[in-house]
Amino acid sequence: MSEISPFMKIAVALFFASFPFLSIPANASQDCPEKLARAICIVNSPVKEPDRYKPNRPCIEGDTKRYSAQVLEAYGSFPAPVKKILCSVQTIYIEKDFFGTAWSAAVDESDPQEMLLGLNIRELDAQLRLESFLSWFEQLSFGGAKDFTISPLLPMISIDPPRWKSATFLTDTLLHESGHLLDYKYGFNKFVCSDPNKCKPLPGSWGEIAWLSNSTPRPDNDFDQRPLICINRCQAVHLDPKKSTEFYRDLFQSGFVSQLSAISPMEDFAETFSLYERINAMDQQINLKDTNGNLYDVKLVLKSDPLKQKVKFIENILKELK
Repeated sequence: MSEISPFMKIAVALFFASFPFLSIPANASQDCPEKLARAICIVNSPVKEPDRYKPNRPCIEGDTKRYSAQVLEAYGSFPAPVKKILCSVQTIYIEKDFFGTAWSAAVDESDPQEMLLGLNIRELDAQLRLESFLSWFEQLSFGGAKDFTISPLLPMISIDPPRWKSATFLTDTLLHESGHLLDYKYGFNKFVCSDPNKCKPLPGSWGEIAWLSNSTPRPDNDFDQRPLICINRCQAVHLDPKKSTEFYRDLFQSGFVSQLSAISPMEDFAETFSLYERINAMDQQINLKDTNGNLYDVKLVLKSDPLKQKVKFIENILKELK
């Protein structure tokens, strides 16, 4: 389908009719920068991994000001709806050891009013710039280096206009996590589960557009190389750089806007929301170049037929947020 269904339009409206947007007062945009600066908490890894995603972890000593400066630099570049979403963040953990770049969670899943964020200290200390980070991250699935080195022989991402090239990598990371926070709050990804590994998207949910379960796309949205995507824990198996043209052709034709979006329905929502806002609200021009020199304009990908239903879903959400 190329248009969002009437049922799904009603579903989006009902989500917002049921919940006042993040319970944010009118002066929240003025209070948020100070709140986010206070939210920084440097932490060691917990003894048990599930405890990572809980409130009230003990903070350790460290210079939080340099991390809050990076967070606030990114925050200042975001459109109003994203700033409002980030206002719900209670604590930003700066992780001394974590396998990925970032994570997010609700403080209380049964009442997701306040949120938690986790950021990897490694990326923050490297002071990664947006364009370099995006190319490095894109290359991981193709066997790229884990030390932030970028190879000219692997897929690359470029950002225009020039002012965005040197923006902090958090311009991407926090925007992606804000998509997750929005999803946690309103439950755009709802599932019914026969067991934890067999969860089917509910009718009218985001996941129903392209997913059979919380990990398996619909047949029309799946493609051969998708299982080889390995964002954070890449081992011996990687995407073949020589097949990057085939990979990106199939990725975009299957209705996914990025590698990460093809991992799960929740990553799909966060990535599509993030890229839509970066292109349409923040005026970023994002181009991807594969190993054969072919260029892909992400704005055109978002406008393509395979993405139309997802973009309509995002646009309906943003109308409600304004």
